[in-house]
Amino acid sequence: MVSANHRNHALTSQAAMCWDEALPRGTGIEWNWGNVRGGSAKGAVMEKSLARVDGVLIDKVCQPLVDWLSQHLSIDCFRVARVCTDLSALAWILSQVPGLSAMAKNGALGPELFQFGLIVFGLGAIMVLRVLFERAGGTGSGRTGGVGNPFRTGMFTHRLTCLVWLTGLLVKTAILPIGFGPLALLAVAGFATVAVYVGSCSNRPPKQQRFSKRRTRGLASRLTPNHA
Repeated sequence: MVSANHRNHALTSQAAMCWDEALPRGTGIEWNWGNVRGGSAKGAVMEKSLARVDGVLIDKVCQPLVDWLSQHLSIDCFRVARVCTDLSALAWILSQVPGLSAMAKNGALGPELFQFGLIVFGLGAIMVLRVLFERAGGTGSGRTGGVGNPFRTGMFTHRLTCLVWLTGLLVKTAILPIGFGPLALLAVAGFATVAVYVGSCSNRPPKQQRFSKRRTRGLASRLTPNHA
């Protein structure tokens, strides 16, 4: 059975590789992921720092947004996550359009098929994520307060990878000339990151349920005899 430390080292290494792929070479800000992969003290400190950032983004940024949407629009976190995955899938298709257009003009059948396969693979990965949120919304997972949502711990790898990928793309976009393809790919990472973070939040109880609980507590307090 894989220990927690080995699992954390593996997911941090995966995030590091996403960072290296997103950034252009020679910028001087590549991730020194050899220390992380080797389980050094620097890697352990980095893991703890990323875990703290992950907790802050859920509790201080995404959870208030989910609470507001639940209170004013009666939309739960899984529905928001599904919308974000749909937008991410659309942005993924748009990000591959320039490459397909260039290959179609050149008449290169092999690269064109590869590009089409890449589109299908990316859409499949995004749709798997959407199915997870759809099933969780149907079963009522994460509808209690606190840390009741199992995705809070189960999707730590997904959140870390998406967050590092998005950060790398933001840096790359700021350094290199901006085009339609890079902006669309940035939208893919952005919507995917929002999806995994919002989908890891906890839903507020329905308004009727909250009102019933307050009414029950008030009735119980009136019926309780005062022994003072």
